[in-house]
Amino acid sequence: MTDPNVTPGKGTTLKLTVSSTPTLIGQITNIQPPKVSQVAIDTTDLDATWKTCIGSVLDGGEVSFTLNWDASNAVHGNVWTAAKSAAPQTWLVTCTDTGAATIGFSGVCTSFEWQQATIENIIMVNVTIKVDGAVTITP
Repeated sequence: MTDPNVTPGKGTTLKLTVSSTPTLIGQITNIQPPKVSQVAIDTTDLDATWKTCIGSVLDGGEVSFTLNWDASNAVHGNVWTAAKSAAPQTWLVTCTDTGAATIGFSGVCTSFEWQQATIENIIMVNVTIKVDGAVTITP
């Protein structure tokens, strides 16, 4: 029996904003959405019997994805351009749930890594983006 409250990964998409338009990046084989975290600051005093803490500044972490490289694909060229740019780009992950939840963020491409090319595989690229600022989730 399928749980109606889960979101399958198949069909999840990633878009890069190109000329003010969110543009689908095709041929992606996997996406690792942002890992949001924050540092816990210890506030334990000498009278405490349990440790205490408060949260610090949120960090959007990194986003990574792998794509089947297609040199003739203009959007793959846009990803390569983003990888060479120091400026943050706007990215959008769209999930496959009924409401098509989105995960939006700005980020700088920190890695564009070609996988090994052999006689028995296709050329793939691993891309990593460092999130710059807030992550927005829209259900």
